[in-house]
Amino acid sequence: MSFSRELLRHGWLMMLVLILSSNMLLYHTTFGVSIIPENSNGVVIGSIID
Repeated sequence: MSFSRELLRHGWLMMLVLILSSNMLLYHTTFGVSIIPENSNGVVIGSIID
């Protein structure tokens, strides 16, 4: 019981780190700027949803 609760807590933490790092990579690097299309409404909406 304690093991699954700890695993769940670390899973949420890893998901949060993955989402934050992917958003930083997408919006704050030259690599991210090069792959975002000119009309980036879909990318922004998808980023807000996640």
